[in-house]
Amino acid sequence: MKLIYIVIAAFALSTSACAQETGGSENSTSQTEETRSADYQEWSSVGYFGNESLLVTQGDTRFLFDPLFDNTFGVYQPVPDEHAQALLNGEGPFANIDAIFISHLHADHWSAEKVAAYLQKHKQTKLYLPAGGVDKLRSVVPEDDDLYARIVPVTLELNDPPQSFQLGEVKMDVVRVPHAGGARHAGVVNLIWRVTLGDGATIMHMGDATPEHEHYAAYAEHFAKLETDAAFPPYWLLVSEAGRAMMRDDLNALRSIGVHVPIGVPIALIESGAEYFSRPGHSIIVKESEGFVPLSAPPKPAE
Repeated sequence: MKLIYIVIAAFALSTSACAQETGGSENSTSQTEETRSADYQEWSSVGYFGNESLLVTQGDTRFLFDPLFDNTFGVYQPVPDEHAQALLNGEGPFANIDAIFISHLHADHWSAEKVAAYLQKHKQTKLYLPAGGVDKLRSVVPEDDDLYARIVPVTLELNDPPQSFQLGEVKMDVVRVPHAGGARHAGVVNLIWRVTLGDGATIMHMGDATPEHEHYAAYAEHFAKLETDAAFPPYWLLVSEAGRAMMRDDLNALRSIGVHVPIGVPIALIESGAEYFSRPGHSIIVKESEGFVPLSAPPKPAE
């Protein structure tokens, strides 16, 4: 099997866009430098920059998960100002974004005003989101604006079959599972996006998915048919052995890195031994045929 190298990197703009674009980091070893030029198109990077916000890059393909939001409720990691400004301006690693994916319409995951402003400025970017978000955008931007031609609304009920989309060589599958919190969030459309970068990495973003195992049973075949190289569940799926086993065995994820981690990292998460992102600055390499090989430091708890 051809080796596919995947970098999962939390990035800093100050370390230069070049390192991000080639899948490296300033902590990379000489092995990275030797491999980088030959395998550039095979590297996939995933940058973490706040709450559940991720930037995924492979070659010239770039897309974002839950990048533009207003509210952290004083609990979750905000997007640093320099990253937020670079994102809006399309600078450095945020240049030429192909698509934005929204998991659900809570204020710590999206802002209609910020998303609209971004789409008006960046005419090449498509938006994939729960269908209810379109009505919220119409309250901000007139219906005749050309941004609506680049919006793909997703309408799914619980236990509906997966929907699939394709953008160039990028393949996307999406299912709906309940938002964590039970009846309090019963009406929230929470999407799990699984995105495959051509013949490269498969990445899964889960929004605020429930930890209740029974809600995934309807999608057993969906998860079984394609292995996920790197999944990014909300941290509460990883604090128990049962949750970690579900990610590994039922959702078919080779590795899971928790997101949506409070600034004050929960003791249960630290004691679980699970990996998670709570601040920028770490990178991991995956060798598809041989499992995961740490290149620099894995995600660490906040100090």
